[in-house]
Amino acid sequence: MADTNAEEFSEYVRAREVRYVRLAYLLCGNQADAEDLVQDVLMACYPKWRRITQNGDPDKYVRGAIVKRSRGLPRRAFRRKEALGSAVPDVADPELDVAEPVFRVMALQKLSHVARVVVVARVEAGLSWQEIGELVNYSPRQAQRIYNDALEELRSHLGGGG
Repeated sequence: MADTNAEEFSEYVRAREVRYVRLAYLLCGNQADAEDLVQDVLMACYPKWRRITQNGDPDKYVRGAIVKRSRGLPRRAFRRKEALGSAVPDVADPELDVAEPVFRVMALQKLSHVARVVVVARVEAGLSWQEIGELVNYSPRQAQRIYNDALEELRSHLGGGG
């Protein structure tokens, strides 16, 4: 029985890990922190995997855990500037979403943590206003307001104007 549980969990992780790292990256703004965050969340989920799958939607649980745990990351991780090397790899890593423009991630980092969580939870994770409100401890209506304000701020950062 334990082997079946381990096998099921491994398949689940293989199918979704890249998507979860992308979600975490949008929250963290740093690939290494995103990978660490997802690994920590998945390691915490494994011992209770059977309960997670029996109690409902495991995707919802894992996405929520990623968003909640991202709150604990030091703010300096979002402000850290990374030096770009002159060497560019000849072949793109097939696991990376090269279509994700760096300037969008940089603009997300300028939002407050709550606003970033609301935007990423809505756009990337597809959570409902109720679920987002629960994540950030606001009402669904307040979460919508935060989202709308954050979109306006992102538009101004990205040059889309009002």
